[in-house]
Amino acid sequence: MTRHKSRFLIASSIPLCLIVSACGGGGGAVSSTPSPPASVPNPPAPPPPPPPPATVNYNTMEFANSDGIAHANATAAYDEGITGDGITVAVIDSGIDEDSDEFVGRIHPASRDVAGNRGIDDIGGHGTSVSAVIAANRNNSDVVGMAFDSRLLVLRTDEPGSCTNTDPDDGGCMHNTGDIAQAIDIARQNGARAINISLGGGGFTSSLRNAVRRAADAGIVIVISAGNEGDTPEGSDPDSLALVALTAEANGHVIIAGSVNANDEISDFSNRAGSGQQFYLAALGNRVRSFDETGANFLYSGTSYSAPQIAAAVALLAQAFPNLSGDEIVQLLFRSARDGGVAGDDAIYGQGILDLFEAFQPQGQTSLAGSQQPVSLATNVTLSTPMGDATQTGMGAIVLDSFDRAFTVDLAGTVQRTAPQRHLANALEVNEGGSFATPAGERAVLAFTVDARADGARVARLRLRGEDAERARIAAGMIAAQIDGSTRIAFAFSQSGDSVGAQLEGRYRPAFLVAQDAAGDTGFASRPETSFAVRRDMAGTGLTFYAERGDALSPHDPDHLLAREEWRRSRYAAFGMAFDRQWGGLRIDAGISYLAEDETFLGARFGEALGGGEGASTLFADLGASYDAGGGWMLGAQFRHGWSRMSGGSDVLRGGSLRSYAVSADITKWGMLVQGDRLSLRIAQPLRVYAGGLSLSLPASYDYATLTTSYENRFFNLAPQGRQVDIETTYSRPFAGGRLGGHLFYRRDPGHYAAIQDDMGAAVRFTLGF
Repeated sequence: MTRHKSRFLIASSIPLCLIVSACGGGGGAVSSTPSPPASVPNPPAPPPPPPPPATVNYNTMEFANSDGIAHANATAAYDEGITGDGITVAVIDSGIDEDSDEFVGRIHPASRDVAGNRGIDDIGGHGTSVSAVIAANRNNSDVVGMAFDSRLLVLRTDEPGSCTNTDPDDGGCMHNTGDIAQAIDIARQNGARAINISLGGGGFTSSLRNAVRRAADAGIVIVISAGNEGDTPEGSDPDSLALVALTAEANGHVIIAGSVNANDEISDFSNRAGSGQQFYLAALGNRVRSFDETGANFLYSGTSYSAPQIAAAVALLAQAFPNLSGDEIVQLLFRSARDGGVAGDDAIYGQGILDLFEAFQPQGQTSLAGSQQPVSLATNVTLSTPMGDATQTGMGAIVLDSFDRAFTVDLAGTVQRTAPQRHLANALEVNEGGSFATPAGERAVLAFTVDARADGARVARLRLRGEDAERARIAAGMIAAQIDGSTRIAFAFSQSGDSVGAQLEGRYRPAFLVAQDAAGDTGFASRPETSFAVRRDMAGTGLTFYAERGDALSPHDPDHLLAREEWRRSRYAAFGMAFDRQWGGLRIDAGISYLAEDETFLGARFGEALGGGEGASTLFADLGASYDAGGGWMLGAQFRHGWSRMSGGSDVLRGGSLRSYAVSADITKWGMLVQGDRLSLRIAQPLRVYAGGLSLSLPASYDYATLTTSYENRFFNLAPQGRQVDIETTYSRPFAGGRLGGHLFYRRDPGHYAAIQDDMGAAVRFTLGF
């Protein structure tokens, strides 16, 4: 017959209280005496409490006395309304003070004396103090159990007379292995989800292993104290009883409970993880306040008091997530544990330290309930500049983690917004090298911009700005050819098809750094790859066709926004045609173009869970006019409207569409002060979504009993509150063989963010071609 002890060690005394070490097994302990010395006086009865609030009030003396709750972050469970209600925890020990107010309504009717016919009333105190850590009532008195609404299945296994034995060599409560095995079976038969065994000092028999196997098969989690042999050779491994966790019969359902102090340091008395580190979990075991069978309060120390905290944690998780099996609860506690000692699992702290806050957070990959689509808890959407500060409400959705636990996630909190584009910096950077053009035959010309920097991945749209009259300047490489008297064609790299078309048209575009022309504005950063354009002049009317392919650029995360070598790229293609006609000094331009994005939606990126990744299409209509008023005066205006539609669809995405527009107007005076100088003013609104978003069907509730999901229709708004307006004036003149210019600008609601402070700035630029 193998016998196990529940024993106390008087460690030291402090004013008004006694520190008591309770046994989780192991040598070096002495038995408790029937009348312990000094105790913590019971506090006076509190005044009648006010009506209970809707949520748990933690600011009470009762919670303050219950050290383990804060240490394990158990309030994370209470915040979700989880208190252990409906869950049975079996305590195999010396019984319980069944007359205590702290256990009214907490004791399961199947509780019994397994070792005799004495009833369950505790005479040793150990079982009472352990049970209180699990389920002492929340009654504004003494302490409160971590799972204070759970039920205690009290299974008394102390040998008759052993708890009153004062023999210094063999005193204290003794527990027969056969009785422990029988108690495990009783717990299984009465629906316990957790079994607490704060005992030790002996090995395990085949009968105990078989009882553990039956409990494991029923999905019950068994928590056994690691032992109190401390930093000794014997304490380098858990107590022999606890090592039943390593057997095949345990099948991952047994947790070995070690002890740490309030600073998460391994307790000097606690057995280490050692050979049991795969199943070892620590919790607070130093100075844990509880009370004995007389109601006297003590500060207990021992792995006997870390074990019931873990058992209570099992109860909380079992109530919160009824789908979890026993081994899943064990793995969840291990995965969510705080790291102790060296990083990762180790021979001291094993799997770590109990942390219920992390246990109540989603673990592993999350997916929308009712689907297998992965969903991120950090970023599911990266908006583009035209969407600015678009806000979403009512975007809560149910997600399942890797344990198939349901959580509510506010998808509005997983939206990453793109910072305002850096037009000024990009415009100043783009021409650090030089530009040149050279004939390539009688009817062809080669034109290049040479960039002196090694990094060629520029976010700025590489548009042609003109030549001499700043009509359209080449910013990369192009070959243009005259086919006949009415037809011209051009091929280019690293510049947009619209820009190439502008070169062939001779379209007037004043050079501004910040206030952008509305024509050709897609609203998102891009890197054109190849493009071509062909133009035909017909009796005063011009017809231009153009096309391009390239990459749409979006940041991986906010930290990468300025790290332009780390943009996330996705392919796009665009083609369009434009008409232009001249009536004296008046020129009218009209065009239509089509933009096809492989993965993005007007530059925005949506995760697969929201139906993203299928791309989108946008139809743009452009209308522009310029007027040469004579005397060096030139007026211009551009308007662009876009209709965007997301491609594809899914059970979640029911549709997505946007409407957007951009507008600009400018005035230029040539020869203001000297010949060849130029003064220009532009007012512009970059492309902005003014209506639209996504129609989504999101999981709104989840039933654990049937594993079914209910859905609700939600609208994901993509229209911003802010409206960016740019005002820029520029003056330039010939100087030293080049051109010297100054720019002043003001920008309201940068990036279409109403909350961002308006900005202004100035720049001086000297350009010298070669």
